[in-house]
Amino acid sequence: MSATFDEIWAELRDWVVAFFADERIGSVRDASLRDSITVLAHVPNGRQQQMRISRVRVNPDDEWVELAAVVGLERVLGHRAALVQNQAVVGHFALDENGTYLYRHTLQMKYLAAPSDQFEVTLARMLSLSDYFEQQLTGQDNW
Repeated sequence: MSATFDEIWAELRDWVVAFFADERIGSVRDASLRDSITVLAHVPNGRQQQMRISRVRVNPDDEWVELAAVVGLERVLGHRAALVQNQAVVGHFALDENGTYLYRHTLQMKYLAAPSDQFEVTLARMLSLSDYFEQQLTGQDNW
């Protein structure tokens, strides 16, 4: 690996900010944290989907990028319904400590570079799938 994790993350983060500067695609909702950025994307069906893109440090030699989108609340979406959906090629459901269902996926940072087809395709697919699951499982467009 020739680039450092800091360099890879900075390139990915800069790419995300530049990509979502196009209002036809969406917008950057929050870029105030060094290791996380939140975007709001316009998905093809006229809906919107918010996604948090974060840097995850496992250890000094192993860092990942997490893509995570809220798709529903535990009180609205039953466990069985969420778990049955855990069959997509990209991403999986997770439940946080606040009772919020996330649709999330991680990519090992050492294999990414901006722009990266792997990152771009995964981001697009995750935005589409998380919006689809939110619509199908909750009937809402809250995130």
